[in-house]
Amino acid sequence: MGEREREREREREREREREREREREREREREREKEIKSERQSVDNSRSRKIRIFGATQAQVPSRVKNKPPHLQDLLADFRDVEWHHSCCPTA
Repeated sequence: MGEREREREREREREREREREREREREREREREKEIKSERQSVDNSRSRKIRIFGATQAQVPSRVKNKPPHLQDLLADFRDVEWHHSCCPTA
């Protein structure tokens, strides 16, 4: 009887250890997912960074460009990838 009890206790301990290992693996997986999500977010942020031209965000640029005469449309189109802090000082 005593031997069976010890065997059951060892089996329970092994099961608890396996469960702890599974939980550690789940935690590592969650950390990996967080890192991947964070990396994707930083890539998305860099892609969707607001580019400012004369105080306008990138989304506003097309209508502002359309309303200009053709020679100014070409000029403004050249500066779409430049971030402007003020209308007089572009930064690369």
